[in-house]
Amino acid sequence: MLWQLELARFGVLLVISRIRALWLDERQMRKVMRDLCRRELKRHNVQLLVHGKPVRGFLAANHTSYLDGVVSVALFPAGFIGKIEVRDYPLIGPLAASLGMLWVRREEQSSRDAAKAALNVRDATAEPLWIYPEGKTTTFGTLGKFKMGVFKAAEASGHVVQPLAMCYNDRYIDWTGSKSVLRGIRTFYSTQRPLKVRCFWLKPFHVAPGEAHATAERLNRTLRAYVERFEVQGL
Repeated sequence: MLWQLELARFGVLLVISRIRALWLDERQMRKVMRDLCRRELKRHNVQLLVHGKPVRGFLAANHTSYLDGVVSVALFPAGFIGKIEVRDYPLIGPLAASLGMLWVRREEQSSRDAAKAALNVRDATAEPLWIYPEGKTTTFGTLGKFKMGVFKAAEASGHVVQPLAMCYNDRYIDWTGSKSVLRGIRTFYSTQRPLKVRCFWLKPFHVAPGEAHATAERLNRTLRAYVERFEVQGL
């Protein structure tokens, strides 16, 4: 019964945050959600082991878990690019929108084109943005092929890409396959095993003209090496 109470408590916190979003702007809400995420991770024995420091720009990370967004906000409060289905999730969708989401409908070419156009003109130094280049969650210990949006945007705008490797020490946080967001959240609250997340801020880079694809492939190889080392072989 304890996990149900904790889940209910978290729901109340989301409601309070949603009410605050009615009068706070995006930057203020990002700080509110950063503090909330940090408190919740600490409360539920999720230890962040952080290596390196971030810079402002396009923030590109691997994507395995429903916790990725929480960890990302705890590390660096910024906007996100995400699938439009999240917009309809109770509480989570409106709160995500309050952080400055760039929504995309994956199955529609026009929506993907609009998202790419928005990325190309975004001032990522003034308004950093989290992007998961795989475009979807990938099984624990693996890394999927990257979409080119962030790399093309960095090439067009000249803004830096700051990579982050997130490596978990327990595969129960994997939300791929048939696990829904709500089921994933329930798994987290009912499992309650201590969890470590080793987070590596890697060297930021610019994308030279004509080098978007080659740069994406290099970063994919680099992040895969971290995931295989610290998830498959252990932390």
